[in-house]
Amino acid sequence: DNKFDYVSFADAVRLATIVLDITNDIAKFPDAEIAKESNKYRTIGLGYANLGGLLMTIGVPYDSEEGRNIAALITSLMTAVAYHTSCELATELSPFPEYNANAQHVLKVIERHAETTNMCTEMYGMLEFTKRYWESTLLNVRLYGVRNAQVTAIAPTGTIGLVMDCGTTGVEPDF
Repeated sequence: DNKFDYVSFADAVRLATIVLDITNDIAKFPDAEIAKESNKYRTIGLGYANLGGLLMTIGVPYDSEEGRNIAALITSLMTAVAYHTSCELATELSPFPEYNANAQHVLKVIERHAETTNMCTEMYGMLEFTKRYWESTLLNVRLYGVRNAQVTAIAPTGTIGLVMDCGTTGVEPDF
C-alpha cells in the first residue's frame, strides 16, 4: 500500500540491537587494548541501507520535504528503539562499565535525539508512534541507564549494500 511498515521496522531494530550487543562479547579485536576500550562503552553501530529504494518504492522523491521527513522519522524511530532495547539489556545485564562516569552526558545526547523528533511532521501514524517510543525510552534511561554508549552509526553502505542486494546503497537514486 506504499506505506512504510514502521511497527515491523521497530521489531527488526530491537532484534538487531540485541544481536549487535552480543557481538561485543564475541568479537575478536586486533589487540587487547582495543578490546579493553571497546568493552568500556559497548558501542554498537546500527544503521540502514536502501533508503533511496524505500523512497522510490513508495513514490516519494528523495530530494523533497516528504523524503527528508520520512528519512528523519525512520532515523528517529531506529534510534529510539535501539536505546530502548539498550535500556532493557541494561536492566538484565547492567549498563556499560563507564556509564556512571558518563551518565549525564549520555542522557543529554539521548534527550537531544528525542527532541529532534519534534521537528518532523506526521507520516502514516509514525510520528506519534515514534514520540511514544521516545517517552518510554527517556523514562527507562533515567531509571536504568543503557547497555551501549552509542547505538547508531549512519555510515556509507556502498559495498555492503551491493552484497545485500539493495536497490540503492543509501539515499541516492538507483543507478
